[in-house]
Amino acid sequence: MAALGVMATAWALAGCGGTESGVVSAEGSDGAEQAVEVEAEQSTAQRIETVDAEVVPSRADAPSDNADAASSTGNVAAAGALSPEDMTTGPVLQWTEFDPAIDGSGTLFSIGDGRVVIRGEVPSGESQLLSTSDGSDWSAVPLPSGLSPHTLDLTGARWAVAGWSYDDPSDFDLSGRIYISDNRGVSWTEATLQIDPPDLPEYAIAYVRVIAVATSGAQVVALTTTHLDLDIQALLADRGLIPAGAEVHGISVGGGQVDVWLFEESPEADSHDESPQRTGENELRFTVDELDLSAEQLAIMGSPISGESIRVYSGTGAELSEVATLEGWRTSAVGNDDGFVLLTLTGREEVRRLTSPDGEDWTSELLDPSLVPGWVNSTALGADGAVWIVSSDGTESHVTKWGTDGADHTTTWLGRLSSSGEFSVGPAGLATLAFPPPPDPPAGTSDDSGLPTGRVAKDGYELRYGEPEGGISLWDMVADEPVYEFGPEIIESGELPEGVREVDDGDIFELTFEDPVTGEELVTFTLADLEAVVGAALDSPDWPDMDLWVGWSSDGTDWGWQDAREAFGLGDVEAHVVVAVGSDFVIASVRAFTSVGASDSGSLSGALSADGRDSVFETEQSIERSAASVGQRWFVARVR
Repeated sequence: MAALGVMATAWALAGCGGTESGVVSAEGSDGAEQAVEVEAEQSTAQRIETVDAEVVPSRADAPSDNADAASSTGNVAAAGALSPEDMTTGPVLQWTEFDPAIDGSGTLFSIGDGRVVIRGEVPSGESQLLSTSDGSDWSAVPLPSGLSPHTLDLTGARWAVAGWSYDDPSDFDLSGRIYISDNRGVSWTEATLQIDPPDLPEYAIAYVRVIAVATSGAQVVALTTTHLDLDIQALLADRGLIPAGAEVHGISVGGGQVDVWLFEESPEADSHDESPQRTGENELRFTVDELDLSAEQLAIMGSPISGESIRVYSGTGAELSEVATLEGWRTSAVGNDDGFVLLTLTGREEVRRLTSPDGEDWTSELLDPSLVPGWVNSTALGADGAVWIVSSDGTESHVTKWGTDGADHTTTWLGRLSSSGEFSVGPAGLATLAFPPPPDPPAGTSDDSGLPTGRVAKDGYELRYGEPEGGISLWDMVADEPVYEFGPEIIESGELPEGVREVDDGDIFELTFEDPVTGEELVTFTLADLEAVVGAALDSPDWPDMDLWVGWSSDGTDWGWQDAREAFGLGDVEAHVVVAVGSDFVIASVRAFTSVGASDSGSLSGALSADGRDSVFETEQSIERSAASVGQRWFVARVR
């Protein structure tokens, strides 16, 4: 998702990103907010009635009165800024850099049983997996040949891994290979899913992605999502609408039209590898009628997530059968001696835990959303099935724990922090990342939410920043009434709202609002239009960079916080940090980067979130889009 002016980065940062703990998958998960539903024969869902609920304030139970405190990394001092010491109530980790001796970049996984693994991508086209149980000694874990795993369970006698195969380039989108091993990786057997092919319109493609695997005894459980795509390149080529050799790299749908961006190749060979050269980017525009697109095809282009969001497969052999259908996203799974536990986020305020003793019959429990302050930012499953939730209302964060029986509930106030979505749980406790509240912005540039304030008028419409408070609205100036009103809850939802579409491609930036009834285009704002409002905030030298804090707690109650730049010796360099909790240690992956400013690209993408932070902290993808990586470093901290 590109940035909606300065607004969409707030949505992106408030969305539920980060990694799961327990049986893990790699960073980031795709999905859509939908409600959980177990199949009819298993739909005896019960709502948890929580008892003995307790809210535990942190010892830092009052915000700091030191209004003149300066940022601990040497950023520009500003009134109201907090330091990590202001929020610290427990021990602070001491980090030591180490070299895991992997080729290329690496991805962290926390196994949940005390081990941490790093997946490294080897330039030769293989993955390597290194594991440690003590944070010091690392050993190679055998993998199926040619597999790049993104989710795995190595905790029991039977192991399971899932990912995509280097041997089949088309498998990258599928990521549906599952392998099981009964001899700790010495040999692997591929397991297949019994899938009924969906009935799809012409040019539609269904991709099945395995998002989690877990084992309990001999039983294997796999969770999948179905993603739909329309092969627009094949459609255009079959109808003779694009030249031979052209490659479609982007589309935009709305207002009864389809915009297509493509690269064309030159017949002249490259002097080095004799491959065709690209001559540049072209944009084509078609009407829906010209392409003769059906309603089903348009729906797939507009929302590639299938309504059949999550399917559960289970079995003990080489074939896994479907046993349940769920709707939701952010799913994780744990297998242990008692069976299986699944955790599914079904909305901004709803989390469900599903349990099964055998992987076949499931019981669904709704964790009372009224007991989770604010919106859910990230979730984690402990190896025992305990549920941890980090939530935030945009200014304060809490961590909530549900015990394995669903009745034991505790909530702890983390302070005036905004979760980054990164969260890991293991025997050594909990580790997370958060942003401190922003200093007061330059006078007259924003409201209390940090969003710029002001109005941009164009073609009979007016885009109003800060109206409603902390939100944005589009007004029809003739009718003198709002067409759209987006409050803080919409801005922080992590999604572009319906009726709004955006083009953000290099020097091209367009923000378009559609008629909520007809879908026709009402008004389009360009980068130059929006700079009239946000320019003061973007250009002000008094607006400091925001810090990223690393937090650790042994039990979720008392937390030690430290500035990432100080903790990892980064100086003025910013970084994307991932943490994984082990037995008595915590591992951190620190990918340093040099930020690419919005003014350099001519775009507001990644410019300014609702609290003044750069959006490069959102995901690895956003880092690649908004910054130049200057290297990955690895650190370990001992927990005493």
